[in-house]
Amino acid sequence: MRKLLYTLNRTLNFTLILAAVVIFSLAVSSCDYVTHRTMSKDFVSGTEEPDPDYDVSLDYNYQDFTSFMFMGNRSESFGTYFNKLFSANEDFDDALKEYKTSTIATYNRRLDSLNITPPVMQSTKDKFTKVIERCSKIIQYNKNTKYFDDAVLLVGLSYFYSVDYLQAERKFNEFLSKLTKSDLSDEALLYLGKTKFKLGKNTEGEAILKNLLNTTKKDEIKAEIYQELAIFNLSLKNFSDADTLFNNSINLTKDKETKAERQFVLAKLYSTSNPEKAPIEYEKVYKNTSNFDLEFYAKLNEAKCLARLNRHNESMEILNRLRKKYIDYPDFEQLAELEIANKDFASHDYTDARQKYFDIIVKYSSGKAVAESYYQLGVYYEKIKKDYLKSLVSYKKAIELSSNLDYYNETKKKTDVLDNYFKNLAVIHDTTKIDIPAEEPDLDKYKKDYLEKQNKGLRKENTDPVKGGNQPPKGGGYSGRDSVPESKDTTVVLNKETKDSLLLPKDTSVVLNKEFKDSLHLPKDTSIVHKKEGQDTIKAPVVNQDSLRAVKESSKMNAYFELAEMFYYDLDHADSSIFYLNKIIENYKNPDWLSKAEFYLGTIYKSQGDNTKASEYFNKVIKEYPKTVYANESRKLLGLPTVEQSYDAADSLVTQAGKLYISGKPDKMISLLTEAITKYPESPLVPKAVYSLGWVYENVYPNKDSALKYYTRLKTDYPASEYALSVSSTLAFFDDLKKKSEDAAKDSLAAKDSLKKNLSDTTKLLTDSLKLQMDSTGIINPVIKSDSTSVNPEQNNLPKDPSGESKNNGEEKNVNGEMLNPKEKTPPPPQK
Repeated sequence: MRKLLYTLNRTLNFTLILAAVVIFSLAVSSCDYVTHRTMSKDFVSGTEEPDPDYDVSLDYNYQDFTSFMFMGNRSESFGTYFNKLFSANEDFDDALKEYKTSTIATYNRRLDSLNITPPVMQSTKDKFTKVIERCSKIIQYNKNTKYFDDAVLLVGLSYFYSVDYLQAERKFNEFLSKLTKSDLSDEALLYLGKTKFKLGKNTEGEAILKNLLNTTKKDEIKAEIYQELAIFNLSLKNFSDADTLFNNSINLTKDKETKAERQFVLAKLYSTSNPEKAPIEYEKVYKNTSNFDLEFYAKLNEAKCLARLNRHNESMEILNRLRKKYIDYPDFEQLAELEIANKDFASHDYTDARQKYFDIIVKYSSGKAVAESYYQLGVYYEKIKKDYLKSLVSYKKAIELSSNLDYYNETKKKTDVLDNYFKNLAVIHDTTKIDIPAEEPDLDKYKKDYLEKQNKGLRKENTDPVKGGNQPPKGGGYSGRDSVPESKDTTVVLNKETKDSLLLPKDTSVVLNKEFKDSLHLPKDTSIVHKKEGQDTIKAPVVNQDSLRAVKESSKMNAYFELAEMFYYDLDHADSSIFYLNKIIENYKNPDWLSKAEFYLGTIYKSQGDNTKASEYFNKVIKEYPKTVYANESRKLLGLPTVEQSYDAADSLVTQAGKLYISGKPDKMISLLTEAITKYPESPLVPKAVYSLGWVYENVYPNKDSALKYYTRLKTDYPASEYALSVSSTLAFFDDLKKKSEDAAKDSLAAKDSLKKNLSDTTKLLTDSLKLQMDSTGIINPVIKSDSTSVNPEQNNLPKDPSGESKNNGEEKNVNGEMLNPKEKTPPPPQK
C-alpha cells in the first residue's frame, strides 16, 4: 500500500511539472514565439544586429536543443531553409551543371585548356547571382541559424564559378576567420587554394592544398586536392607527377560521374604523353558515364587518338556512328564531320578535305566546327598553296566566328602578319593596299550555289553592267601569293608584266617637278584689287622631288626588311626572306642598309646549317662595313674580338626623332631635334638636325616662317653643307615671292593715293575692303601657302616647340621618320 501511494505521488508530481511547462509554453506562445540567441563577446549594447557566438551557434547539439525548446528558433530555422537555402541550392546545382558542361567542352579542345578558365554563359552567371542574393539575406537576417555557414560558403562558391576570383578569395577568407568550428571548413580551405591558383598565387595555393591534404579526413576533399595539384603539375610540364596525381584522384573518388570526368582528363593527358593508352582511357569514360555530353566527347576523342595512331578504319567507324547517332544535334554532328575532314587533311588528301570544310561552313554557318574549318582552310592556303590573300580571309573569318577557337591567339597573330604583308606589298609596288574581301571567291561561289539549290532564283551575281561577270575586289591587284615564284606555279600575279597596273593614279593636287609647275597656278588672289597689267600670277612653291623620292625609297627599303623578317620568323618561308634581302642588296647602296641585309642573310644560312655561306656573308660585312653595328655582331658570331665604336649623342637624338615620326608621334620630334642642336653644337649631325626641323615645319606642321627660319640658318651657319645646298632653291623661291609681294604693296598704295584725289567719296569703302590685307602701316601682307591650303597657326591653336614656333597638327604625314637630305640619291640608314 505504501509503495502504491509512493508511486502515485511520484506520477502526480511529474504530471504537475509537465503541465506547468506546457501551460508556460502555451502562455508565452499565445503572445509570440520565444527565441534563444547567442551573442558575440565583442557585442556592445545598442548594436542592432550583433554577430552570434559562432562557436556555439554552429554546434548541432545547441541547434537541436533550441529548436526543440524554442518555437521561435524552430520557426526561423524552418523558414530559413525552405524559403531561402533550399531555393539557393537548387539555383546553384543548375548553374553548376551548366558550368560543368562548358568545362567538359573546354577540356575537349586542348590539353592546355585545363588551365584555361572556360567562358561562363550569362544565364549561368544570372543563376549564381540569384544564389548570392538569397544567401546574403540569410547572412543578414538569420545569423543564428545552423544554415549560416552553408550560406557563406555558397556565396564564395558562386563567386568562384562566376570567375570573380577576388570576391571569392575575400569570402573564403571571411569564412575561415569566423567559422572555424564549421564542418564545412575543409571545403572553404579547398576552394581558397583553388582560388589562389586562379589568381596566379601558385605558391600560396600549393601550400594551402598540401597542408589540407595532411589534415582532412574526407576522401572526396583529398580527391579534389589531387586533381588540382595534377593540373598544376601539368602546367609545369611534369607529366609523370600529373599522371600519378590524376590516378590518385580517380581512385579516391566514390561518385561515378565525377570519376568519369576525371578519367576523361587523364585520357586527355595520355593523348599527349602516352598516345597508346589514350583510346583505352576514353573507352572507360563513355562506359561509366550517363552524361550525354561527356559520352559524345569521349567517343570523339577516341576517334581522334586512333587517327593519330594511323588506325584510320577504326577511327572512321566511330565517326560515322557519331554522325548517325547525333544527327538531331547539329552542334555535335558538325564536330564529327570536322574530324572526318581533318583526317583527310592529315592524310594530305587536301582536295577532299577542302571540299568537306566548305560543306561544313555552308551547312551550319556558325559553331565551333565552322570556325575551325575556316582555320584549317587558312592553314591550307598559307602552307600548301602559298595563297596569302585567301589565307588572310580564312583566318579573319575564323576569329570573327569564335573567340573559343583552339588556336585563337595564333590565328589572330597570323591575321595581323598577313595584313601587314599586303601593306608592305603596296608600298613596294607604289599602289594602295588591296581591299580584303569578306569571303574568298571559291567559297563565296560555293555558298551562292548552295543557296540557289535551297532557294531557286535567290542568287544574284555581282556583275558589272559593262564588262559582265563577277568582279574582283578593289585595290592594287587581286593576289595573295608571294612575289617569289615557285616551281610549276602559274598563279603569280605581282610580277613585271603586271607592275604597271599597280601604280597609283597621278595626284594632280601636288606639283611634282618643273615640267608640271606652270600648269598648276594658284587661283588669282582677288584681295589684291589693283595689280599691274600682265603681272605673273603667284605660283605655288615647288615640292622638292628629290626629297619625296628619298622618302619613298626609304619606305620601300623598310618594307623589304619587314617582309624578309615576316617570312623568316612568322611564315617559316626562308626562301622568300632571302629573296627580299637580295632585293635590298640589288637596289640600294647605303652601307648601313647593305650591312644589315647581308648580316641577316648570314644568320639565315647559319640557322639552316650552311656555315660556309654564313661565314662568307659575315666576313663580307666585316670587310666592307667595318664600323657598323652589324660588323661587330658578325665578329661575335665568328668568334672574333669586337671593335669599340664611337658614339654621337646628337645622332642618337636625331635617330629617336625619326623613330617617333615612324610610330606616328611627330609632336615629340621637335623637342628632340632642338635638344640635339643646343646640347651638342659641335656634332657633325647639327646641320642634319637643323634641316630636319625645317623639313618638319614645311611638311608635317606647315608653317612658312618656322621653315624659313631653319632653312636660313642652314644657309648662314652651314653654307658648305649639302643640306644648305638642298634648300637653296626653296629660299630663292620665297625671296622672289617676298619681292613680288612688296611690289604689289607699293602698287596698292599708289592706287590708294589716286583714289583719294579723284574718288574721295568712296575712300572709306575702299579702305574697309582692304583692311584684311593691310598691317598698321598700310602695307599688304599676302598669305604665303606651303601647299594649296592656307594655314594660320594662331587660329588653329597650334602647340609650341621649345624655340617658340607654332606646330600644326595637320593630316599630312610622310611614310618614313628619317630626316632626309633631298639631294642624296640614297636615303640615310634605317634606325634600329
